[in-house]
Amino acid sequence: MSVHSLGYVRIASPAPQRWHTLLTEVVGLMPVEGPTPGAQHYRFDDHPARLVIVPGEVAGLEAIGLQVQSRPSLEALAARLEGAGIAVAGATRDEARTRSVLALLRFTDSAGTPIELYCGPVLDHVPCVTPHVSGFVTGEQGMGHVVFTTPDLDASVAFYRDALGFEERNQMLMPGGGMAFLSPNGRHHTIALMQAPGPAALMHVMVQMSSLDDVGRALDRVARHGFDLMFTLGRHTNDHMVSFYVYTPDGSAIEVGWGGIEMPMPSSLSVITRPSIWGHRYAPFVPPA
Repeated sequence: MSVHSLGYVRIASPAPQRWHTLLTEVVGLMPVEGPTPGAQHYRFDDHPARLVIVPGEVAGLEAIGLQVQSRPSLEALAARLEGAGIAVAGATRDEARTRSVLALLRFTDSAGTPIELYCGPVLDHVPCVTPHVSGFVTGEQGMGHVVFTTPDLDASVAFYRDALGFEERNQMLMPGGGMAFLSPNGRHHTIALMQAPGPAALMHVMVQMSSLDDVGRALDRVARHGFDLMFTLGRHTNDHMVSFYVYTPDGSAIEVGWGGIEMPMPSSLSVITRPSIWGHRYAPFVPPA
């Protein structure tokens, strides 16, 4: 048994209103009412909100939600985690409702990242309306990908591979450490891990749009709404995604992309020596006044 896909990401932020402008007016997600009081919920597709911004004094990851296919899969993964010495906390039916899912388990990964395993997303069957964007690539590939840090890259790779059934796709060598790219499905990477000291921190969340024109028009909207780029438009070496990165209000980023390759299962591991074929020029973060 393994994880099916990335289902949702929940982010705590002291600047939720600025997030709202970024996610609706630039990225083009659909804002909806949700089960967490005071939080902002955003849909990509027919699933419940895949991105949730929760007001908080300190910015950071509240949870990464990983979808599994069924209750037996959830139970099997819980047993595997407990066998590996990971404490798994069950959730009540009411707690599962706060995630719009049927069943939910919580734990922290080997680097301390808060992870939620779930099955049975609760669909409301109201069409997802995204007037700025023709659509997002989700389905069997999940909502996109998420990148975060770990103080021990090898241990984190082993955890996601052996405990959760992810396939390691790439390593990238970097001064002082490196990165690893893993996925349980055809998306090239569902998570990427970057070696860095200290507690786990969110680097970026990627959303994949249905057309290159969607990406170009989103890029036009970045400056129009007063946001700054982290990386200019470029194309990655590993997943071939054409994308740009826009800073969030908290200094992390949203990667907006198109054209990522779909990988066969299983696929072979390789090492990349540079992140991009072209573009992706870095623009340092300047905190707002």
